[in-house]
Amino acid sequence: LGRADYRDQVLRLMLERRDFDSALKMLREASAREPDNRDLRRMIARLLRLRGDLSGSLAELDAVLAQAPEDKGVLGDRAALLLEAKNWVKAEADLRRLIRLEPGASAWTRELARCLIESGRLAEGVELLEAFIAQRPGDRQRWWDLVYSYSDRDYHGKAAELLERFLARFPDDETALRMVVYSHQEAGRPELAIAALQRRVAAAPKDAARRRMLASLLLSEERFAEAAEQYRALVELKPELSENWLALAYAEETAGDRLAAASVLERYLQRFPDDPKALGHLASLYVSLGQRARAIELLKGHFA
Repeated sequence: LGRADYRDQVLRLMLERRDFDSALKMLREASAREPDNRDLRRMIARLLRLRGDLSGSLAELDAVLAQAPEDKGVLGDRAALLLEAKNWVKAEADLRRLIRLEPGASAWTRELARCLIESGRLAEGVELLEAFIAQRPGDRQRWWDLVYSYSDRDYHGKAAELLERFLARFPDDETALRMVVYSHQEAGRPELAIAALQRRVAAAPKDAARRRMLASLLLSEERFAEAAEQYRALVELKPELSENWLALAYAEETAGDRLAAASVLERYLQRFPDDPKALGHLASLYVSLGQRARAIELLKGHFA
């Protein structure tokens, strides 16, 4: 092995053992022998950053950039360090230099938007991300960067509006669908969350997951008759799932139709006869419907 290869192996072993002091000593010695080796100085800076010595790390990177001001790797390391230190002004300057040096590298624009937003310049950061999306509307990550810029700061209404646009372009993105429902709810607009789900269920009526989300939301909003309608469809789609039947019975009963709830439980018990809770509930429904004899007969049949 050459000296550099041997050094790299020993260094890797030191880092695996978290022997940062020995690793740093070795790197400094190597850098003294090879003063023009920028990679060694970058490694020293990264190791200092790992140890929490941000000022020491920054000094190393500053020294390298004084010699090579357009080294994109070192400039990127310094921008990341400045962002971590919340030094927004200097981080912004480095990121703008990186964008000029690598105009096609989307990561720098994304980080600049993050820098602007986290420093309190939300409108500027959002404008940058909107322009970013307009350049490549098919890049989902660009949309998500903007969504989280809003939602992380509790601008749930704005996040929901953006997600509606996102879903118009990517209608099968289930994560975005769940997120738009959440955002509408957090913004205090459950009716818009329901409308968003209704549109997606209409577009894919056999999608049980979407319909279940809609049914659950309707239940939570106490729109019991509408929830029952969705659970009836779910029972048709997935009759093997007991929870669909039980949720339908609950929705029918809560909507005030105890006769329909009893009918659901009768069909349910034909499919799942070993559910004593459902049996007891059906018996209580019979009693509430004035069918006491039928309730007694049901329980006799079960315990016979």
